[in-house]
Amino acid sequence: MHLSPLNLPYAFGDLLRCFGRMPRCLTGRTFGEKYAAEVDRKYTKFDFAKEYEAILDDLNFEACGFDRIVDYGCNTGLTCAMLSRRYECTQIFGFDVNRYALARAQQRVPWGSFCHISESDRCDTGSADLVLMTHSLAFIEDPVLALRDIHRMLKPTGVLVIVTPNARFLRAMVLKNLFTGYRSDQNRLIDYTQEGLTELLREAGLETLKIRATGELPHLPVFRSDRARSRIVAVASKS
Repeated sequence: MHLSPLNLPYAFGDLLRCFGRMPRCLTGRTFGEKYAAEVDRKYTKFDFAKEYEAILDDLNFEACGFDRIVDYGCNTGLTCAMLSRRYECTQIFGFDVNRYALARAQQRVPWGSFCHISESDRCDTGSADLVLMTHSLAFIEDPVLALRDIHRMLKPTGVLVIVTPNARFLRAMVLKNLFTGYRSDQNRLIDYTQEGLTELLREAGLETLKIRATGELPHLPVFRSDRARSRIVAVASKS
């Protein structure tokens, strides 16, 4: 982290958290285990499950009668658990690069199928009704290749839902740590604008059906422009 005066309160908080976790660190937790735990912490803190359910409600997916749902970048399966409760008769697939997280997801959703991203061909071509990429696209080195793989999975009537950080929001932040508590994940590779994400989907053979910015500065709700919204939600299907 760059230690500017504005970052000092959060650097101090990180230091305290480090000491708080010291006994567990000394037990030899792997990076994969620690990273999965951190993602879970943020998932719970920001109530992402509620946000994703609201997105599905808004898109009226409840009545679609899905047979198979894929969570592409499932981490420890928290979203898959929500999906399995919401769509009780649906087969759940989860893919991730973190094998520790996959093992945890399998424990959390025993009836689901969880595999390393390199084994995504286990999801048959043209079999997925819904694919979710929730805060995973920004971490992928070759996003076009990943999206083409999702294109392969989708049924002709299937839908892809993406939730990803809004690049305009990140560039517009002023005194971000001091006033909002917002800190980006340093492992992210790229953040997208709505225009950039639309073009990326087009390159992968997917058509953007809906796209919008969502989320607001936690303490400054007066701002309503795209620059004050932290995430982009996109819905796409096969062209």
